[in-house]
Amino acid sequence: MNTEFSHIDEYAESPSFWDERYDTKNIPWDLNSSNPAFEDLLKEKKLINPGSLLIPGCERGFDAISASKAGYNVTVLDFSKSAIKFAKTLAEKEGMKINFITQDIFSFNVVESFDTVYDCIMYCSVNPKKKR
Repeated sequence: MNTEFSHIDEYAESPSFWDERYDTKNIPWDLNSSNPAFEDLLKEKKLINPGSLLIPGCERGFDAISASKAGYNVTVLDFSKSAIKFAKTLAEKEGMKINFITQDIFSFNVVESFDTVYDCIMYCSVNPKKKR
């Protein structure tokens, strides 16, 4: 087993790890736009009809903006304050009403139901030990 990066799993469970990544723009996976596959789902109406949508691990909010523009009632969840801050700023700039929650997905107390949950990247960043 390659142990060169084994310590990353521990750090990635900390909001400060992700805050630093977003603050320093060390986010090579970020497209600086909505995910093209998600855009296609919205455009082709391949998701359910617009309703309530939860996006865990919202990153910088581009997918949330696209979904809101498509008529979804969007709630985003991320434990990175920096990601949420960027996403809120973007939503305000675009005039979109989005519900922002800064919290760890594993302690998220769901008080409402959602018609759809969309995740593009959050699950990939979860420590494999928590996926059991």
